[in-house]
Amino acid sequence: MSLGGSGFTACFPQYVNVENFDSYISKTSKEVNTNYLYWASRIIAALTDAQYNKSVMEIERYISQVFNESYRILNEYDKKMLKSKDYSLCKEANTKIITMLTSKSNAVLDKVLENASNGMKTRYHRGDN
Repeated sequence: MSLGGSGFTACFPQYVNVENFDSYISKTSKEVNTNYLYWASRIIAALTDAQYNKSVMEIERYISQVFNESYRILNEYDKKMLKSKDYSLCKEANTKIITMLTSKSNAVLDKVLENASNGMKTRYHRGDN
C-alpha cells in the first residue's frame, strides 16, 4: 500500500483477509489530522517539496526504513504462521507494521517540518523561544 500521491510516500504491506484495517490507514477526516496516514503523507510531501534539497535525504531514508522494517515483520510472521497454522496472526502483524509506520511517519514529519521552518523567510528569532 501507499497512501499519498507523490514520490515522498512510503509503501508498506498489509495482510489481507482480516476483519478490518487500522484506522491510521483506513480512515481520514476533512480536517487536517496526522492521526491518519492520508494527512501525514500529504503534509510530509508538501513540506518536502518546499525544501526539497534539504529534505529529500530524510524522505529516502524514511521510505527505505519503512519498506525494510515492514518486510522484516512479514518474514517473521510468515514463519510463525507456517509453523503454527494460526493465520489469525495476520491482524497482529498488520498492527505491528502500522505501529512502526506511524512512528517512522511522525519522525520524518518532525524532520521535514524542522527543515521547512528553518527555511522560512521570517525564520525563528530569539523572541520565539
